[in-house]
Amino acid sequence: MRDSTLYDISLLASKDNGQSFQLINQFKPLDTVDALNPTGIIENSDASLVVSFVEFPSFLTKSVRSTDLGKSFTDPIIVSDRCGECPTFPGYPFLASGQINRPFSDNLYHVCIGKDFSGIWFSGSKNRGKSWEKAIRIDSPPNNGNAHVRTAMLAVNNQGVVGVAWYDRRNDPQKNCQDIYFTASTDGGQSFVEPVRISTEISCPSTEGNGRTSNSWPGGGDYSSMTTDADGVFHIVWSDSRSGTAQIRHAAIEVK
Repeated sequence: MRDSTLYDISLLASKDNGQSFQLINQFKPLDTVDALNPTGIIENSDASLVVSFVEFPSFLTKSVRSTDLGKSFTDPIIVSDRCGECPTFPGYPFLASGQINRPFSDNLYHVCIGKDFSGIWFSGSKNRGKSWEKAIRIDSPPNNGNAHVRTAMLAVNNQGVVGVAWYDRRNDPQKNCQDIYFTASTDGGQSFVEPVRISTEISCPSTEGNGRTSNSWPGGGDYSSMTTDADGVFHIVWSDSRSGTAQIRHAAIEVK
């Protein structure tokens, strides 16, 4: 007998500039699925919609596509089978798209964390989500092969450059402290440059100053994000505990 607590996804839309919303559609878990967790929604240049989500307990990431403003959707297809369960929260998968009327504007991009924090996995679609290419690993694991990554961030700038950032513990043998790493693709996600360390000092979330929060969120929480500005510069904000207490830090990255 299945658990009576099942989680579906509701799609709502507004026709009055956000003053009210109406239910358009719902995605119900299948008999073999306990819950659906949404990870992104994209409107393509042809006005089609793509919604991505994670199925539990399989941890498969899938997407559906609509060409009638969400009234109906295609059957789910697999975006990535590399996203895996981790002992503690690794951060949700992330969906993004190329900007309209820019290079690779019809491309969709997806990142997630591999099982047991084992790597950053990237998937791409060149046809507005009709199909997805095989996932590739982009975090360039350390020489000892003992990777530990969390909380992937994804953004695309106005030149079509794809940027990915994440928490990375390669510089701590005990895997308790982390840095921010960043990589980018200038060819629509076909290849990525060698990841670079963005943070100037290592951050250890489990500190006295962070109190009980470090027990619930040993990675420092999923309090991070990345966006781009009008000049194409990537901006990252993240939770950093280098001072002994979690603080918000910011970095700006220009990809040339």
